[in-house]
Amino acid sequence: MKIVVLVLVLLFLIGCAAPAVEEPATETTEYITITEQPTTTEEPTTAAPREWPGVPQAYWAILNEPTHFPSPANAFALVDINGDGVLELVMISRSVIGEYTFDTMVGLLTQSDGMAYGLGVGSTHRFGLNIWADGTVYMGISMRDGQNTITGGTYRLAPRATELTQLTDYSIFSRWDDETETISFWYQNTQGVVREISKEEHDRIWQRGWDDVMQFDVIMLDEVGA
Repeated sequence: MKIVVLVLVLLFLIGCAAPAVEEPATETTEYITITEQPTTTEEPTTAAPREWPGVPQAYWAILNEPTHFPSPANAFALVDINGDGVLELVMISRSVIGEYTFDTMVGLLTQSDGMAYGLGVGSTHRFGLNIWADGTVYMGISMRDGQNTITGGTYRLAPRATELTQLTDYSIFSRWDDETETISFWYQNTQGVVREISKEEHDRIWQRGWDDVMQFDVIMLDEVGA
């Protein structure tokens, strides 16, 4: 019996001398109280997308966001530019100054299988976009580089295609000679060959980007009923 008691006393003393085992720290977790809301079958109110009668549905989303161009559009036209039976969408920025009306193409799109495909953009400032009477698409960029450089290109839309095929790529620019105090005009063709040209030829090349244009009926966006 004494042996048993002695063993118990020793175990007790060892337990007292042993360092206290700390409980592992527990991470404090913040909980968000979620209040159960009463169920409802009411759908949130959202504005219905605007519909465009007479316009292929592939273009509706574009017409509903007419500001997504270098210059915001306020008008449009539907025209088959290559005679394949597919109507292209021409986005237009129309401005009226006095008795004059100015139409600037700011976007050109085509469609295929219910999808819209962008072909080119333009603006009322540096980016030129036009469609010539024969269906050729012209795009040009005016650069502020001290030489009044205009880089232009012509393109064709093949039947049922969703992207343009480039035909030409050229630049026209002018140079001022301080010694002779004269200005010369230059043309760089698709192959990169540069040659001097007359002012008349320079002006004719530049002007064609804006003349000889395809004619189509322009529709103001606010004239189409929802």
